[in-house]
Amino acid sequence: MSLARAQTVRAAFAEFRPRLREQPLADFSGLRAGAGVFCEVAPRTAEAVADIVRAAHERGAPLRIRAQGHSLNGATLPAASELVLATRNLRQVRFEAPGTVTAGGGVVLWVLQRFLRRRGFDLPVVNDGYPGPSVGGYVAAGGFGPRSAEHGGFWDNVLGIRLVDGRGELLAVPASDERFPWLFGAMGQLGVVVEAQLAIVPLQGAPPAG
Repeated sequence: MSLARAQTVRAAFAEFRPRLREQPLADFSGLRAGAGVFCEVAPRTAEAVADIVRAAHERGAPLRIRAQGHSLNGATLPAASELVLATRNLRQVRFEAPGTVTAGGGVVLWVLQRFLRRRGFDLPVVNDGYPGPSVGGYVAAGGFGPRSAEHGGFWDNVLGIRLVDGRGELLAVPASDERFPWLFGAMGQLGVVVEAQLAIVPLQGAPPAG
């Protein structure tokens, strides 16, 4: 029966070329698993994410957002009747303004940190213990780390977010926006984080740029 439901989802979103996956996903603890068969799309651009979410909204179809699956409560585990929107291909990284880096929501936080450190920079706040969460996942969970006593929460080091809301609208939400604080810890309920502009600091001990 779960295969039939997943095939129905695939047919409904055929224009986005979804694929059936037949290996259940587990959460970070490994104690919970999702449906044995489910349907997944993994868009590469913010605009494609918006198209998918808009189509799901118009069709009344449930979405399950998943990046690294770093949650412990099964929040990223799909049912067979849900379309999984995987953010792993939102991996763009670019430098747009001094003291910042802009990263796609699917970029793994520790991978981004290694990328920056090779260039003499660092992220003020990252998670401790395991390199699991993505940039978008860390926003969704709230985000704090070993250096939060000095630099605050992850939210204190994000300058702006590009977000696809539940209607499929692509929004720019700067830190000055009244909606901005509510995105942190919302666990994706307010939309899909497709990109974030993050503050960076000079890496301790790195030679000065020049």
